[in-house]
Amino acid sequence: MGHGLGPVIALGVKRYALAEAERPWQMNVPEWGESMPDELDPEVSGVITCIWTAGGENRYLDAGIAAVNTSGVMRHSRIPRVLADDKPCGQMAARHLLDRGFTNFAAPLIQGQAWRDRVAGFAQEVHRAGYRCDVLSIAQFTPNSPEFIDEVRDWLVSLPRPVGILGVTDLVARRISDVCRLCGLAVPEHVAIVGVENAELMCRLPAPPLSSVAYSAEQIGYESARMLDRMLGGEALPEHEVRIPPQGVVTRQSSDVLAVADPQVAEALCMIRDRACEPLSVDTLLYELAVSRRSLEGR
Repeated sequence: MGHGLGPVIALGVKRYALAEAERPWQMNVPEWGESMPDELDPEVSGVITCIWTAGGENRYLDAGIAAVNTSGVMRHSRIPRVLADDKPCGQMAARHLLDRGFTNFAAPLIQGQAWRDRVAGFAQEVHRAGYRCDVLSIAQFTPNSPEFIDEVRDWLVSLPRPVGILGVTDLVARRISDVCRLCGLAVPEHVAIVGVENAELMCRLPAPPLSSVAYSAEQIGYESARMLDRMLGGEALPEHEVRIPPQGVVTRQSSDVLAVADPQVAEALCMIRDRACEPLSVDTLLYELAVSRRSLEGR
């Protein structure tokens, strides 16, 4: 399948095959992380896959194999595709952060049409509310390279705070959260982060867990199987592309905060959150913040 929700997409394909397919389907799902073989099996009737390049398209077109593409990376696809509706994903993330009182917004812009559309939707919603969006252009996403970490760190440090960031994918959101930790920025008090895809493990394992815009990957699989079935039956497709709308933002700790511009109040909230399971008294809080009760209450 080629992306983080591939196994869920496969479940949608299976659901269609069991309930709707007019002919029996024998499914072969590659192991997670396994690429498609160099030689396509001549017994394969059709493929549902994630195609990122024109070369990948040519492979199926030249072989004459019916294929459905579930990737939105390319601007146009010569192969029919079913994918998430990316612009509304960005719009949903922006509204989520606006509702929490944020007035500073940012997003990384990475090569690939899907991510450009998500950033475009995010920025459009932010501009509509009267604010601006700071965009970091990244030519290539290499999440573990020192160059990527340095670039993102310099960007994060330069942003006004508190800031709400669209992570464009859950993996990107997780890497931004990691870099925040490296440079001493608290998530979500200084930097609130929202990913896209809501891949369960990717979102729930980090500390803090990541909020994310969810879309129905299983429905993408179901509609992909429906499209492939029609192609295999020789039916002309009136639509070349089907987009599945997002379901909403799943709120987790990375954005579950009200934006606070006052640095002392933000630090107090951060301390309260980090030590929520300890017997933290008001006096201890005031002592560690080196501030009077009257001053903090006023703020």
